[in-house]
Amino acid sequence: MQALLLPATTRGSLERHGLDCERILLSVVTDVSLSGDRAPQWLIATPKTLSVLDSPGDGRVLRSMAWEEIDEVRTVSGVGSGRLQVRRGVMWTDVIRYSNALATRFHKISRQLQNVAKAEYVDHELFMLGHAEMSTR
Repeated sequence: MQALLLPATTRGSLERHGLDCERILLSVVTDVSLSGDRAPQWLIATPKTLSVLDSPGDGRVLRSMAWEEIDEVRTVSGVGSGRLQVRRGVMWTDVIRYSNALATRFHKISRQLQNVAKAEYVDHELFMLGHAEMSTR
């Protein structure tokens, strides 16, 4: 399955960093940077990695981690925004932030990413739903 909405600069950045951009399970854009600024960033899941890329800038990779390092995935709600986090060992790490308008989408995505982290069933239709929802915005 290939993401249809992934900008060319982002796809090129994946390739430059040796990340598999031909087997993308999920690509979803957020509207808030991890620092809280209004800026789009892409969350990209491939069979091997979970990455966050800058957008629309140069598509640079901001964070990337192998699934084998990830023990759990969750979302955490806050005032005005939430965060998708991963647990590696005993530490929870913020991966991407999203506005409350996108909270439902990221809660659903976190459940699917948890399945990937546990090497369980992946609902490809839900991932495609994320693509369809994004194309209507």
